[in-house]
Amino acid sequence: STSTAGSLPQSFQVMVNDGHYGNTPITVTVTNANNLITPADVHTSTPYIVTGRPPASTNFPGVFTGYALGTAPTKGSVGSFNPTT
Repeated sequence: STSTAGSLPQSFQVMVNDGHYGNTPITVTVTNANNLITPADVHTSTPYIVTGRPPASTNFPGVFTGYALGTAPTKGSVGSFNPTT
């Protein structure tokens, strides 16, 4: 399958939980800077599915214990979300 990113940045939010009742929304922005990806397409081996995960904390590994989807992507959709991975 193919998804066209174009030159405009796309974003989504992830809700990060510290395990002590603290929740913080984090916006993840994906930018195709200067159209470096030409022709700005993402090809996957599974039709209409792109997978990924939030990065682990580099400052305090293990501090964040849970994730939740804060807002949907500006283009496309989230078909499933596993907050434990």
